Amino acid sequence: MQPAAPLDLLIQLSAAGQRADTCERLARKMGVDAIYLLVNDPVLGNPIPAVGMAQTVRGGREWRRFIQRCGRDGEFRGTVDVPTSEVRQATAVAVGGAAFVMVGGEPSAAAVQSLHAVMPLLAALLGAEMRKALADSEVELAKEAAAHSNAISLALESARSEAARLNARLAEEHTRKDEFLAMLAHELRNPLAGVLAAAQVLRLKGHEGPTGARAVAVIERQSHQLSRLVNDLTDVARVSRGRIELKTESIDLKQALANAVEANCHSLEANRHVLRVREASTPLWVCGDPARLTQVFSNLLHNAAKYTDPGGRIMVEQDVEGDMAVIRITDNGIGISADMLPLVFELFTQAPVAIARSQGGLGLGLTLVRKLVALHGGSIEAYSEGKGKGSAFTVRLPLHPHAGTTDAGACQAPRPAQLMLRVLVVDDNVDAAESLGALLGASGHHVSVVHSGADALAQIDAHPWDLLVFDLGLPDIDGYALAREVRRRHGPAVRMVALTGYDGSEVREATAQAGFDVHLVKPFSDRSLDVMVGTAVQP
Repeated sequence: MQPAAPLDLLIQLSAAGQRADTCERLARKMGVDAIYLLVNDPVLGNPIPAVGMAQTVRGGREWRRFIQRCGRDGEFRGTVDVPTSEVRQATAVAVGGAAFVMVGGEPSAAAVQSLHAVMPLLAALLGAEMRKALADSEVELAKEAAAHSNAISLALESARSEAARLNARLAEEHTRKDEFLAMLAHELRNPLAGVLAAAQVLRLKGHEGPTGARAVAVIERQSHQLSRLVNDLTDVARVSRGRIELKTESIDLKQALANAVEANCHSLEANRHVLRVREASTPLWVCGDPARLTQVFSNLLHNAAKYTDPGGRIMVEQDVEGDMAVIRITDNGIGISADMLPLVFELFTQAPVAIARSQGGLGLGLTLVRKLVALHGGSIEAYSEGKGKGSAFTVRLPLHPHAGTTDAGACQAPRPAQLMLRVLVVDDNVDAAESLGALLGASGHHVSVVHSGADALAQIDAHPWDLLVFDLGLPDIDGYALAREVRRRHGPAVRMVALTGYDGSEVREATAQAGFDVHLVKPFSDRSLDVMVGTAVQP
């Protein structure tokens, strides 16, 4: 059979959509079983079926070897296993990365010659198709990548918006939490003030028999414990919000430790704890807030006593390491497990063993200690060999290099002489007001109690008073406005004390601006009485 003219052959094979059918017809005309058009894939580097041809050819090892030869220019003959179970003769003409492969039968020399003539143009056509197909594939991949990237960007933007929303919500919840803690402390301090004042009245007035004495002691002890919890709760909230301002001065840590021991002596004695204090050979001068440092060591001693069985040992050691003062408080109590040790300073964290013990708590003390120590530029670490093996807390504070000696006695204000003062108590909490009035009356003062701002102004205008004690949250006029009105009417001579459940630098600044001479925090205490009397007798 006569082979097709080169131009006709090229025209017949140029239509990619009909290429497979064209190859079948050509195979019959040329007397071979099958024709395959191959073109080099620039990515893979091997010949693959051209566009329009079946992309899968069932061939064996001989076929793979043969088509690899077709990657070079030339005319090739050999045997192939296409299909895999058959071995047949194959002839190929390869030019410019394209190959025309005839399988089965023997093509004529004229046909092969026609192929040599047409292959350069056919190779260019198949190569262009391959490049276009690759380009189209890359375009599709680029589109998919762009769509994927766009989807990721949208997802990230959505995640950012959601994160911003959650952060705003968390910030709002933290603010509400702190406001709730402040309000909770205020509401708890009011009844505590009444309970403590009533107990102190009973103690001052006397009571019947040992039963009454024990009852008063229990009321006072448990009220002080509740007051401690309330103070820790509000202190943690203030420290977390940066609302605590240290009133720093040069202080010997030995004094702060002595104050802390004194504050915990009742608990230590009640549990028959053996306390040993090893003092440093030199003063431990630091720059700090005496009240807050006493609070730090008091909390640590309280914690040691709380988790040490009756009769246990507690050791306080004082050292100097380089430019640091080191205070180590060690006990032989219940210890801390390895999994809890990294968490002991976290808020509201308590070891599970504490659940079964009679000692309670909110898990606030150590959190507050760590924050206060950090405010002083120091550090604290906890150590324990495990449950039942005791624990040790080490506080390091920077020594104050320029500290001078001070007379400790000069820092202690003398207790004011007993005077009969005319005192007006203004508080809408009836129990708290009446109890405070009774306590002041038991101390020898003339006291009147009212429960509204209007009644207070009427009493202040009608009678002279040595001391006015106002709660801030009154029903008709708040304590700030009441204080300003008193100052407007009676000038600076009258002495005013704000006695409230609210605390913090902002509240104290507001009371000072309103005209109060002193800001005291509920519940009422013996020290509060001293401050009030001292305020009244100041010129």
